[in-house]
Amino acid sequence: MANQWLELGTLPLSEIIPDFTEDIQALDSVKFWASVSNMRNAGGDRPFLKPADFALKALTIPISNAVIERVFSVLASIKTKPRNRIQLDTLEALLRIRVHLKV
Repeated sequence: MANQWLELGTLPLSEIIPDFTEDIQALDSVKFWASVSNMRNAGGDRPFLKPADFALKALTIPISNAVIERVFSVLASIKTKPRNRIQLDTLEALLRIRVHLKV
């Protein structure tokens, strides 16, 4: 992966993203790494798949825990002492409804 990373650094952006303009500030990081992931060499292989997958996974890490804390708070309001025998499927369904509908 280190070699792929170093090799990627030698490529011009116009080769990675075909419709790249000179405005580097307007470059979307997810679009960039998706383009890197989809790049193919002459043999049809994807030479930068590992660093691109790593970067895309790193970009999905939440910046804060607020969403997760909110979900656990909703979970605590659903699974109370009187409802301690609730089945996992039912609990998951109720949690999804409460979180997505913000009830």
